[in-house]
Amino acid sequence: MSPVRHSSKFCMLVPAAPYLALQLGEAGEHGWGTVVATDTVFVIGGLALLGRRAPQALRVFLLSLAVIDDIGAILVVAFGYSAEIGWIALVAGGPGGAFPG
Repeated sequence: MSPVRHSSKFCMLVPAAPYLALQLGEAGEHGWGTVVATDTVFVIGGLALLGRRAPQALRVFLLSLAVIDDIGAILVVAFGYSAEIGWIALVAGGPGGAFPG
């Protein structure tokens, strides 16, 4: 497993764990899936602050991590909060998403 894929799983758990700890047994307990993408904001904000001072390898790694983390967050929201998945629409949209523009 690549370091980016391994790290993105960890990054999705980091914001969800404290959220669940604070909301356990409360009305907002089921909102844990909405916080799994919040770390992307901090990564991109940190990169914006560092700019060119950050090594290129670090920038590539962090942006790759942010992209994979966001894809994971979208899947969590799609599968966790949907009553059903429109598989036909998902399959039909797959090739278009793979070749944008």
